[in-house]
Amino acid sequence: MDKKLQEIRKGNLAKLEEKAERLKQDKDILIGILEEINKKTNTKLNNLLGDAELQEDIDYLNDWIEFYKEKISRYKNKIDASEKDVPKQEPQKAEEAEKEIREQVRLLFEFEGAKPKKHALADIAKLYENRIFRYGIPILLSLILISIFFISKPEIIGYVTLAQEKTYNDSLNLAINESGNYTWTLEKQGVMKAVRASGSVKGNGTARIYIEKDGIRYLIYKNK
Repeated sequence: MDKKLQEIRKGNLAKLEEKAERLKQDKDILIGILEEINKKTNTKLNNLLGDAELQEDIDYLNDWIEFYKEKISRYKNKIDASEKDVPKQEPQKAEEAEKEIREQVRLLFEFEGAKPKKHALADIAKLYENRIFRYGIPILLSLILISIFFISKPEIIGYVTLAQEKTYNDSLNLAINESGNYTWTLEKQGVMKAVRASGSVKGNGTARIYIEKDGIRYLIYKNK
């Protein structure tokens, strides 16, 4: 087994472990926020995120953490097996073993994109370009915060494709008192993992939030 190639693999494995650790840190942050909200001592926090489905997001992150742990374990086993067995193999068998390891890593990231997601996230993850906000009369719609979690363009490292998760927040601060539509287009491009919007509707008005992809609208929120 080529020593340099094995060092590259170990470096890529460290990247995967770092990815899993970042997801764990994100989950711990959400758990802390949820605990603070449940205490009902922080009025501003409760007003801002009191209606957010944080537990669903926590469960979602936990699913990905377990997913990465399983793949990391298998990748480690492949590396260990290569270190022990490949030096003893004939050149052709060594090449076949190397090809199998590369294929396993490729399938890891292909399967990641196909992994089932919970609830509405299954649709949201496929849509990332336009968000359309529809509202009726009379209403007062004040969108405070929209958080978008998506995977940005992948970074190529050796034989492994790693994706950096980022969070983008945008305060629209809209106050609407007549019928109409408001369209907000995402500037950042990538694959969306989740979206959260907060605001309020007063009076007898109605409000709906859609995500649009390829001319098809998907309703993700309505107040009645």
